[in-house]
Amino acid sequence: MKAGAETLTHGDGDLGKALRVLDGLSREAEREHNGYGIKTLAELLSGLKGEYFKAPRGSVSSPLGHLTIKVEPEFGIKLEKGRRQLVSLWNTKTPELTTALAAVGFALMFDAVARDEFRDCSCSICDLRQKRWLVADATTATMQLAIRRELDWLDRLFETFRGEGESHKPKDQPVRRPG
Repeated sequence: MKAGAETLTHGDGDLGKALRVLDGLSREAEREHNGYGIKTLAELLSGLKGEYFKAPRGSVSSPLGHLTIKVEPEFGIKLEKGRRQLVSLWNTKTPELTTALAAVGFALMFDAVARDEFRDCSCSICDLRQKRWLVADATTATMQLAIRRELDWLDRLFETFRGEGESHKPKDQPVRRPG
């Protein structure tokens, strides 16, 4: 999917070429699912006027580093009449992209990639399943705090199980033969 999106936005925009990147996938369902996404993306991009740019990549990590969430928007676009946007694609059937789920995505994008020379960017999620764009110019401190708290909780959970894991390791015992 990412390679197909790159062909559409940074390549020559040829839909046939974008779809051919799926030829290497061994699972038919995956080819079909991603093919739908690439065709929908081409349809949604056809009405946009603007200049594409390579989006930055980043990550958000839990305080102790037990969990890292990669944040890798597929592309950026400077719209003819508007500001620059960092665009992530949503091509997942389940769960559907709700506004609450999108808000989490926006918070992660603003934290990880809408920084430095990209701090002027809006963040958007192109929902290929519902054929819509969700755009945010900012995120709330409340959402960022909620994400930080969840990451902190996960670190504590990993630390708890790591400690318990040591005591639950099987000890070497002689093998008993039946009979």
